[in-house]
Amino acid sequence: MKHRVVKGFQHRSSGNWFTLWKANFNMIVPDTVWDWSGSYLIDKGYWEYSGESTSFNLTGFYPGWEICAFFSFWYWENYTPGSAQLFSSWRRPDNSTMFQCANNITYDLPVGYYWCMYIQACCTGICPWEVASDGVYKVVSRAQGSGGRDIPEKITGISFNNVPDSTQMDTSKAGYMWVEGNTLCYINSYRWKHVIWGELLNFVGTQYAGKFWISREDYSRLYWIGSSGYKYRVKWRREQERSMWSPGPSSWECPGSSYEGKIWVDAQWGHTHLAYIGSQGCKIITGSGNDPYVSPY
Repeated sequence: MKHRVVKGFQHRSSGNWFTLWKANFNMIVPDTVWDWSGSYLIDKGYWEYSGESTSFNLTGFYPGWEICAFFSFWYWENYTPGSAQLFSSWRRPDNSTMFQCANNITYDLPVGYYWCMYIQACCTGICPWEVASDGVYKVVSRAQGSGGRDIPEKITGISFNNVPDSTQMDTSKAGYMWVEGNTLCYINSYRWKHVIWGELLNFVGTQYAGKFWISREDYSRLYWIGSSGYKYRVKWRREQERSMWSPGPSSWECPGSSYEGKIWVDAQWGHTHLAYIGSQGCKIITGSGNDPYVSPY
């Protein structure tokens, strides 16, 4: 049994990243990252890992951001073919179960091989029902079987420090958007204030301070003018995909150009994003967190 708790991971063959560290909740994992093909290593699987640790300092984090991913590796050698039941979970400092990652998954150990491996990954973030306070949390996994298929429980302590307060505002606050200083702020669907630090562009004049808009150029990027009179834009955005977290009809993805310019706080994708309709008539999301498709920073 092996545990890895990491800020992000990169597929060894495609070179593509998926980062949890400071990313908005529940971004979609691209197929090119969670791909069972290409170069494979016994102790790593198909990925390289960034920021592997058992201690994470969360200074500067916001509730509604992811922290890390927990990879559990079950490894069997010289086993008797048959089935094993797999279990893994995150636990709070009081040892209560935060959530199950693998809950009684049946894995059939194949005939004709000397060794085999199964890998399960799941992430955690800052919110009242996950990481809500400083302390030593735990990742736990085991396999239940017979004939060499049983693997005893393994427990690894994971320390989170400087965890921000995740108390939610009242329901009337959700959906507000405004420019504050030189940042774009909003109250997300989970009722936490999020702040977007944009990419600094050119000076346009303080008389335009507070304006924000969706560009028809630059692939429908979101812009605003700060109190300093400088123009800013979001650093990343992504066109809507089918969301496993809150699936809706395909018309939600591209409702058409007649909806161009509409903007709202999204209730899909982990409830922490801004969403808008670009000039191509499709839904685009952005957020206060970092781009989840580059290496952690």
